[in-house]
Amino acid sequence: MNPLKIFLNSLARSIRSRLATEVAEKSPLDHPDIQAMDLLQLADLPMPHLPMPAPMVADTEAQPESMPLARCA
Repeated sequence: MNPLKIFLNSLARSIRSRLATEVAEKSPLDHPDIQAMDLLQLADLPMPHLPMPAPMVADTEAQPESMPLARCA
């Protein structure tokens, strides 16, 4: 148990030191003009690097072709 504890402690220490010395990556969202925008302006920005959701396809088996309309009172 003791050798395992020594190994894990040294591993954790090396990971912590590597994370402490790592330079923070600059994000495009850190730009002052973008930080000054409100949520509506941010929503209008194009984000080409984000994956687009798959289009919704209607399930033909779940609903019949023509559904009868309900009568209004």
